Amino acid sequence: MTQPALSTNRLRTTPTILRAWSVAITVVLILVAIAGVVTASQLVSATNEIDDNTGPVLISTQGLVASVAEADAANTAVFLSGANEDRQQRRLYETALDRAPRQIEDISARLGSDDTAHEALQTVASQLTVYSGTVERARLGNVAGVTTATDDLQAALALVGGSTGMLANVDTVTQRTQDRLDDDISAAVIPLVVTLTLLAVAIIVLLLAQMRLRARTKRTINPGLLLATITVVALAAWLILANVGRTIDLNEARDEGYDSIALTAELQTQAFGFKTDEATSIIGASSLSAAERDAKSSEVVQLLDEINEAAGSAREEAAAAELSTRWSRYLETSNQIVARLASGDTNSARELAIGAGSRDFNGFNTTVEAVLLANRDQFEESVDSAANRLNWLLVGTIVLPLIAAAFALAGYQSRINEYW
Repeated sequence: MTQPALSTNRLRTTPTILRAWSVAITVVLILVAIAGVVTASQLVSATNEIDDNTGPVLISTQGLVASVAEADAANTAVFLSGANEDRQQRRLYETALDRAPRQIEDISARLGSDDTAHEALQTVASQLTVYSGTVERARLGNVAGVTTATDDLQAALALVGGSTGMLANVDTVTQRTQDRLDDDISAAVIPLVVTLTLLAVAIIVLLLAQMRLRARTKRTINPGLLLATITVVALAAWLILANVGRTIDLNEARDEGYDSIALTAELQTQAFGFKTDEATSIIGASSLSAAERDAKSSEVVQLLDEINEAAGSAREEAAAAELSTRWSRYLETSNQIVARLASGDTNSARELAIGAGSRDFNGFNTTVEAVLLANRDQFEESVDSAANRLNWLLVGTIVLPLIAAAFALAGYQSRINEYW
């Protein structure tokens, strides 16, 4: 009858209680390690996804928009030059058209399993083939003096800027990729909350263990438990700082990098559209009213103002100022072209558009490309900074909880040994 009482008493002995505490702490720390590995893995994976796929897709879609718009504007300028084709504009058209398929391939390779985006991109690829054929037919007809050449030109323009044209389909890809970027930035929220909760539990348990041990052994501090607590606190701080820094960097990449890229690409597209409208007015394929022309010009000026407001450095401010200067120079020439058209001097308007108009616009476009390149560098630098903040975090979430568990076990074992 005394054996159960003896067993119960043994379970209540100090060494047994200390062992139970050490096991409990070890279990909690193992759970911390498992949750930490899941969190760190998701953070690293999402950041790598932005670096390897989402970011490059966003940049390439804006590049594709620019290439298609540039090809369209250059093609219209070539058409404007008539039988004596403008060779410089023809080279610009061919170069832009050559870039587009490579950009489509790059985007497709990085889209992942997004069927909607893939379908939109495949439509763009198909339309690009039709577009190049329509452009060539319009060009040959224009050289030969065929009256239906302008109809082919308008058909080509519709393939670019129509409601179901290439630019609209690229916008579908862009919108879906932007959603992916937001998802990647906010990745691992639930695992992070779970991990931080477990870390808080581990710290509380270690503090309680320190107090209980002090009450039983009359010792002020247990070095092992103290080191274990410091290790867990360090891991919690590391995880919080890494996640906060990563979020700041990725938000900066999106808000100051990609948004600037999208804004500048939109500026380029609107400017190309303005130039195309100018050319089609000269050849009589279509004509904008003064109000429509002013509205389109105002859209470009508004985008220039937004780029200037978004500038966050002296370099960006200088680039924005240069963009405005270049556009004003081209717009002044374009206004002269419109004035000559209004007076009925179509030949003079055509010559001005082919000469000074093309030179001024090409200067503007070169500046836009320089700004786009700077924006892309800024985006990539911010993403790289976010990735660097996660260096060794995955290893840390495994090693530090194990080190803390070893410290705690050593601390308890030093006290248990005193009872033997």
